[in-house]
Amino acid sequence: MKIVLIAVDTLRADHLNCYGYHRATSPNLDAIAADGFVFTRCFAIGNCTHPGFTALFTGCYPETTAITAHWTRVDLAETTPMLAEIAKSQSLRTFAIDNLHDRWQERWRLYPWFRRAYDRYEFQQDSNAHESANCDLVCNLIREHAADDFLLFYHPWYPHAPYQPPDDCQPFDWDANDPLSDVVARYDGEIVYTDREIGRIVGALVAAGIYDETLLIVTSDHGEIMGEGRIARGHRFNISHIDLGDECLRVPLVLRLPGAVPIGKSAALVQQPDVLSTIAELVGWELPRRVDGASLVPLMRGEVDSVRDAVHFMENTYQKQRGIRTATHKLKRNLDPGDSAPRQELYDLVADPLEQFNLVDVEPALADELEARMAAWVKERLAAAGRSEDPVLAQEITADALNKPGRFDYERGCAHAYIWRAREEGASGS
Repeated sequence: MKIVLIAVDTLRADHLNCYGYHRATSPNLDAIAADGFVFTRCFAIGNCTHPGFTALFTGCYPETTAITAHWTRVDLAETTPMLAEIAKSQSLRTFAIDNLHDRWQERWRLYPWFRRAYDRYEFQQDSNAHESANCDLVCNLIREHAADDFLLFYHPWYPHAPYQPPDDCQPFDWDANDPLSDVVARYDGEIVYTDREIGRIVGALVAAGIYDETLLIVTSDHGEIMGEGRIARGHRFNISHIDLGDECLRVPLVLRLPGAVPIGKSAALVQQPDVLSTIAELVGWELPRRVDGASLVPLMRGEVDSVRDAVHFMENTYQKQRGIRTATHKLKRNLDPGDSAPRQELYDLVADPLEQFNLVDVEPALADELEARMAAWVKERLAAAGRSEDPVLAQEITADALNKPGRFDYERGCAHAYIWRAREEGASGS
């Protein structure tokens, strides 16, 4: 069995052509999607990298793992197995081209669970070369180990800020008088670049003669705000991945394995913890312990219409929030009594997909019903994990960026990566 898991950082699903985007950002991923299965409503468990990838690799929510924030100061329990550890126990070779551990090693020397059980774990940090060197490593591993059973995890950093695609990956026009238009074009250009690298990986699999025997999965850790304008601690963010809007939570999930993964689409609500259980069922593994996620194989085979009626998410990096999303509504609950944000936010996602009109005062009964469902879900998760306290409430937020607008100066200087309009727009009420 060969598994290639590509998790692209900061990739919102609705900027991919195969998810309905108007720009041709993703021809290679589109080809994979046309020959595989697409989940059109897959959601991250939050808006930041470390909790998202931990959920992806463990099949568990932050309420179970206690990994609630980026730059977390909490270690994952050794008794919680990661995907690579499970693959290793099944006699697969394990490789990662990834920066989740090494990128931050000199700064924090934390997050060791991200490199558990890999035979080879590396990442080239030369930003001038973008990530072509890392894609070279991926392609070389495919060629070298074509005869082996393996798990290969690749974590492309782009389209993360500061949105600086190579010159030949900037095919989109923008309004020179509109900095936001510039940023969106650059973000889309980085998607074009990463999609091209994905095409190189597919080419390597084809050349090695193993494309049709490889379980190929493409997803992301979280999305990105692109002008939706989210309020966090009194500031308005038009760019970044702050807050729990769908633009930060809705991520792609595409799977391909001829003979095991049918060609099709599903609009069922699915989430990052489901990926591990899905892999396990597709390749015939028995997971070593209970996980929170559900296998999506019955959905792909048309045996069921859904695996849940709501998805749950949280944020504990920039602010302390929790949320629940159904097919039609979203409730966000602000858990920080010192924050200026509303205690509850309720959105009708059918009438207001950009989540601009808080209906909590219009439909208070629905808001309370969703909050009760969310509280019951959290209680159930904590009980199943044997936890006496809620880690989201117990742990402090890990970033102080929202109280320091200067924190975003270098990103703005790099490529207009973050637009800070807090004081101007706050004063005008826009």
